[in-house]
Amino acid sequence: MLYNSLFFKPILYMIRVIEASYDGSLTQKFFNWIIRVAKKINDAYENSWTHKIIDKIVKTLILLLTNSVIFGFFLRIGNLNKWWENSLLFGIVNGILTVPSNFLKNLYRKYETVFEESLFFRLLSLLLERFEIIVAIVLAITLLVPHESWTNIYSTIFAAILLVLLFISTIIKKNSYFNLKALDFSLIIFMLVVALSWFTSINRGESLRFLIINFTCFMFVLIIVSSIRNEKSLGDFIEILLVGVTAIALYGLWQFVTDSVPFDPSLTNVTQNEGMPGRVYSTLYNPNNFAEILVMMLPFYGAVIFNAKTFVKKATFTVLALPVLVVLFCTGSRSGWIAFAVFVLVYTFLKNKRLLPFMLAAGIMAIPFLPQHVYRRILTLFRLSADTSAQYRIKIIKTSWPMLKDFCLTGVGLGSDVFMDVVANYKQYTTKIPVHTHVLYMQIWVEMGIMGILSFVWFLFRTVKGAVTNILEKSNIYFDNVLIAGTASLLGILSMAAVEYIWYYPRVMLFFWVDVAIVLSVLSIIRVRRNKLSED
Repeated sequence: MLYNSLFFKPILYMIRVIEASYDGSLTQKFFNWIIRVAKKINDAYENSWTHKIIDKIVKTLILLLTNSVIFGFFLRIGNLNKWWENSLLFGIVNGILTVPSNFLKNLYRKYETVFEESLFFRLLSLLLERFEIIVAIVLAITLLVPHESWTNIYSTIFAAILLVLLFISTIIKKNSYFNLKALDFSLIIFMLVVALSWFTSINRGESLRFLIINFTCFMFVLIIVSSIRNEKSLGDFIEILLVGVTAIALYGLWQFVTDSVPFDPSLTNVTQNEGMPGRVYSTLYNPNNFAEILVMMLPFYGAVIFNAKTFVKKATFTVLALPVLVVLFCTGSRSGWIAFAVFVLVYTFLKNKRLLPFMLAAGIMAIPFLPQHVYRRILTLFRLSADTSAQYRIKIIKTSWPMLKDFCLTGVGLGSDVFMDVVANYKQYTTKIPVHTHVLYMQIWVEMGIMGILSFVWFLFRTVKGAVTNILEKSNIYFDNVLIAGTASLLGILSMAAVEYIWYYPRVMLFFWVDVAIVLSVLSIIRVRRNKLSED
């Protein structure tokens, strides 16, 4: 249905024409020449001292981390999860979710023939047959709604409706259930710390809104890991999501081409960026928020392309990825460009580390071909002492640092509102009271205290380690490609989070947790299949 739409038909026609005339063409010869050159570069690198030294360092680090008792306790996936699944807390939470569902399921089975006569239930059953598609469409809609028309309560309403539908699905579908086991123990700890941070907040009333935003994201994580069960549901979920991302990318390109976004001096230093066009933001709040979404979603185009079995599908998603890649450079987001470079390096390393020198060389060779405004914007990274944006961030950190020292153990409570109330009592190095610290990790620490930042970092370590461990085992190439994309996406956005508070805009925060949920879904499927094999 997706590929027969009015939007895709002309694209697919062009791709089929290209495919038919590809063999023996100049295009094929050109690509074959590039591959030959790449192989020669790779062979030279494989035999170089540089490769031997890097390979030795990486293997030594992996060995140290694997055999370390301290790191093993915090990062080893299996043992801690088994303890968590057998714990009283897991039993209580799982019981709250499953007992009502099981009771109603037995009731439904008893009167199933009666329910099947109802047109409403037949339609509902059909709708829930591919629940992951509904979830993906809802998430795509959250991207498509313009900022002016968006309110954060929409996400909460969507999450509540989807949770009710998932609950109904667990009643009327045999293999549907709340997949609480997919949530790592460290994530549960972080969730509890978030709730505790609201309870101990200096102003619980102001923190309540942020508690709702956080738990909306957590609800989506549970919904996604409970709806994705195999390769097909995973692939369809990601593909629909990417169509939505391409749609907002095309709108961003339209803003750039029509020059409908004027240059904003409050976002960009005028003297260092003379002649720069307006920074596009599509349906989001500002260009940095737009770049954050693009950085998180771009690696998944690679996963779909590598997993596609036909040339048509590979070409289709390559075409869909192009506007996303191009518009990233129209956002003017330097932190977004650095994050892009990080995820490309991580993606290349995990997919085929032998291509790293080639990717680095290609990146350097691409610099002369960059548009002038992009080139000049990159050069400002080497003149940070004269850059107002960088200096403003430093002033915010200087203002926030004494506050962090005073509240490093307990935090001030959830949300930027409480942060602003408290930071106003400290010496201001900025012209106005800062809204947040501009650094995700510092903001989490200030709001949630030492337990917040430690549980968050612990969860990230365990998630990335679990993904990388499965990638290295190479047991399922389909899942490996998604895990590579997810890991590259997470490390890319987390590098951006060193200079941006990426959770300030709730829609970006939601998609951060969507990214996490995709990785957790894959890890859960792999673990379930391994357990079945061991039982057999």
